[in-house]
Amino acid sequence: MNYKLNKKDTFEDLEYMFKHVKKIHPLMIDKDYEPFLSKYNAILANTEKSDSISIVNLWQNCQQVLSSLHDGHTKIYPQYNQWLVDFLLFRYI
Repeated sequence: MNYKLNKKDTFEDLEYMFKHVKKIHPLMIDKDYEPFLSKYNAILANTEKSDSISIVNLWQNCQQVLSSLHDGHTKIYPQYNQWLVDFLLFRYI
């Protein structure tokens, strides 16, 4: 199944991701890491253009942003252990 998120929820999830990466990732703690910001801002701009996004597409977009950190540990994945998954749970390792 491919659930959809509205624009408001999508922006909240993107902001949640950004806030947590900024808080805990060594490249982002003291300063903003330009490759990350560039990808993040591009995703925000693309999100602004549509009314909704599928969870799969949001996951793919977030993973593109996180991959700009080049660390192999920071990742995002959906939580499938609930009977109804209509949101992403972001976990950062």
